Amino acid sequence: MPQYSTLEIPDTSSDTARVTRGHRTFSSMAKAVTVNALSMILAWRPSLAMALGRLVLRVWPHFRRA
Repeated sequence: MPQYSTLEIPDTSSDTARVTRGHRTFSSMAKAVTVNALSMILAWRPSLAMALGRLVLRVWPHFRRA
């Protein structure tokens, strides 16, 4: 019979932010991917990232809302 163990979760203060791993909407995943892609492009070619950022805002007007 297999033996199973559980890991003890360390105590954290109540003001610690936690990332939930529940259901994510397509919109939130698309925003995360877009932000990550723009940040990588920003490190590589800032002018290109700024132009793509303006394009994203034109296509997706409420993108700034988090």
